[in-house]
Amino acid sequence: MKPLFALVMVTMASLLSGNSVAQVAQSAPAESKISITIKIAQSTIKVGSNMEVEAEMKNVSTEGVGYVPAGTMSFSTTSFVWDIRDSASKPVPLTEYGLKANCLDSPGGVPRICAGSTFGDILEPGKSFRQTLALSKEYDLSKPGKYTVQASRFDGKTDVKSNTLTLAVMP
Repeated sequence: MKPLFALVMVTMASLLSGNSVAQVAQSAPAESKISITIKIAQSTIKVGSNMEVEAEMKNVSTEGVGYVPAGTMSFSTTSFVWDIRDSASKPVPLTEYGLKANCLDSPGGVPRICAGSTFGDILEPGKSFRQTLALSKEYDLSKPGKYTVQASRFDGKTDVKSNTLTLAVMP
């Protein structure tokens, strides 16, 4: 009982004097295992023009990172989650092709199983892979304006986001 009483007294004395005995441990932010960089050939296109965006995922860790290559997932055309927004920061909807290609064309937009396999691969330390998304084919860029484009994926610990690109769609 005496050690507990002594601890309470020391704590109270510290609080009264403005010194804190207890410190709250803060967890360090998780270091991502990957980096993602996206790029486009041109930042201005005309409505109806083809626009592709290239994403590169690099393993920046010291261990292998699992991923599913594009075209092998049973419900997507890409290994990334894409965030395409208009000038009002509203998400840009998928086109009819994009809905079908990503197996979201069922009633209610519920993902369905598409043809293909879901095998994974390991990206070794320091290695990278590239993937191209037919942006204007999968997302509705039919209205003139500015759009932002960003890719992300979960690396097992954290959501890793790419750089953000701005695209101008002209009439």
